[in-house]
Amino acid sequence: MSPFRVGERAVVRLGNPDGHTRVPGYLRGKCGEVIEILGKFVLADDSARGIRSPEQMLYTVRFQAEGIWGADGAPGVSVTADLWESYLEGAT
Repeated sequence: MSPFRVGERAVVRLGNPDGHTRVPGYLRGKCGEVIEILGKFVLADDSARGIRSPEQMLYTVRFQAEGIWGADGAPGVSVTADLWESYLEGAT
């Protein structure tokens, strides 16, 4: 069972991990909407370091451009990113 459901809001965790990460810096701390549950996959960050870790859920999350870049974001434009469960937390 997935902790996040389609249509649910999620926030990308803050932080600047050492080494490889698939989290775009411009999305850290931003809130988006889960639009697809892709299934369980190995966390790319760990795989790049040669670490064998359990698979975790991967989601496609949509972010509104204005929510990322404020007034510089074009209205009606969105960005999607595929993000692992450990990158996300529930929106409050």
